[in-house]
Amino acid sequence: LGFDWGWLFQSNKSNPDTSIINKTLKMHYLSQQNNQLSYCKSQVDNLQKIVGLCKNKSINLVLVTTPYHPYYYTKTNKLNFDVLNKTVSDVKQQTTYINLNNSSTPTNLMSDGCHLNIKGARIVSKIINNQINKDQPNSHKEIN
Repeated sequence: LGFDWGWLFQSNKSNPDTSIINKTLKMHYLSQQNNQLSYCKSQVDNLQKIVGLCKNKSINLVLVTTPYHPYYYTKTNKLNFDVLNKTVSDVKQQTTYINLNNSSTPTNLMSDGCHLNIKGARIVSKIINNQINKDQPNSHKEIN
């Protein structure tokens, strides 16, 4: 559950170095209060509100975790993955979860630590589209 605003940026960058990835980690997870890597509780609360709204409107919600750069993945605080897994588990009856975050993503598809470049986005978008069209998102099903 990274801190992203959701705008479109088409990057042709690839193979980000550790300085770029460390900058991304700090931007996404560094707590201003204690200078520690942490997660944002309001994101969990907002996701649960979205799940509730979708359930009330009979909307099949699909949650997607996109790939991380392998270095970014290893440097992300384990707490973030624990929170993500618990949150997804808590809403599993109302969602489909597509988890594409694994350490085998080629670095040439990454723009920085947690964003795909345009080539990676095209590849991953096709994977997501195929999974959504193949699976009925009426119940939780984790897709790896």
